[in-house]
Amino acid sequence: MKRKNWILAGVLLVVLVSLATVAAYAAAGTPAPAPAVSTAPGTTETAAPKAPSPSPAQTRLTAPAGASARVIESSRDWDDADYKTRMQYTQADYELLASLRPEGYLDMSVEAFNRAVFDWTNEEGYHALDEPLMRLSCTLKEDDPLYSFLNTTLSYSRHECSLKHYNACAQKEYPSNDGTAKYEKYGDIYGDKVLVAGGYAEYSYHYRIKDESGLTVRERDAFFQSIDDGVQSFLDRQTEEALKNEKAMDTALADEMDALVKSLATDRIEVVSGSTYYYWERMW
Repeated sequence: MKRKNWILAGVLLVVLVSLATVAAYAAAGTPAPAPAVSTAPGTTETAAPKAPSPSPAQTRLTAPAGASARVIESSRDWDDADYKTRMQYTQADYELLASLRPEGYLDMSVEAFNRAVFDWTNEEGYHALDEPLMRLSCTLKEDDPLYSFLNTTLSYSRHECSLKHYNACAQKEYPSNDGTAKYEKYGDIYGDKVLVAGGYAEYSYHYRIKDESGLTVRERDAFFQSIDDGVQSFLDRQTEEALKNEKAMDTALADEMDALVKSLATDRIEVVSGSTYYYWERMW
């Protein structure tokens, strides 16, 4: 009887030790070792370890065989030298820009000029200009003789043609333009000329070309320039005290812009809608 009790006690002890071992591995986050299995004499096969399955995130970001390991990069990592290298226009870009300004282009109709430069019906030709114009817009200097052409005439036409190229929906039926007029006050701060305050009038508008074959590039560009000049003239006539009153200036600016675009409308081009925003900002 005593022998039987000792055997039962031994079995119970083994079970308790095993349970304690499993609990210890679980607490440490480590799987418990598999129990040893006795085999008959002979060759013992050991299964090769199975590679863990990649997570969904690893699957998405793993580059295909032969490709560069990195497929996404942040432009935040670019320094000034990187930016200038990547976005610097080439001589070919510049020659392309010059070729887009034909002799007498200002007297061409808007329709003829737009089709000659940005043929919206030609998918390949239309998008061939995307990268060269982007590089030129980023790095062409303001004192370059083609700078104004790039940022006014060509910019206006590009936007007009993009609506036709992409078959824009009804609410984007009309092309748009925008601008900013400003009054800035400078002061002497420790011997340096520093901007201390400013009043800024921002505006945008949609316009309609009623006679694209009759309106010339010169007339269209002059229409936009007259709006810019008119808003700037309005700011220039204000006193500094008036410019500090944002609420009153907001109302006055909208009234001025409304009257201005109506006075500039012709039987070939007009503004159909728009908005203004004015704010005063003090830096010092």
